[in-house]
Amino acid sequence: PIAGHHYFVITSNERTLLPTLLSRFSVLRSTGPSLLDENRAAASAFLKATSSERLEIIKPFAKKTDDTEEKRVLRRKAIMFVRDIEILLHEMMPTHPRAATALREIAQFEKYFTDTAVNMRLILEHLAVSL
Repeated sequence: PIAGHHYFVITSNERTLLPTLLSRFSVLRSTGPSLLDENRAAASAFLKATSSERLEIIKPFAKKTDDTEEKRVLRRKAIMFVRDIEILLHEMMPTHPRAATALREIAQFEKYFTDTAVNMRLILEHLAVSL
């Protein structure tokens, strides 16, 4: 970079960045994410629901559309929903025996969240029946 210039890369998950980039960055982490009440309620409802109820909960994120912008927005909302579930699972870890297993399940799909060629509906459906 040019002397006196700084570049900032902001991401909700540093694991989505290439290791070669990370080796050249100074990583600053926030003090931790917090959930808005409505997001907490949605994530909590998802985790408490049966598999079939979860499939209904994810329908708004998985609707089919030909509009590129709408697809992008729906994908972003789906990713944020999964992140909200992750945050809630982290908070539950000390008291919920399956929280760690559920977090590992979500972690398997992290690398696909930013790949627009991957169908987010399939990921959400898998999480709906496996968590």
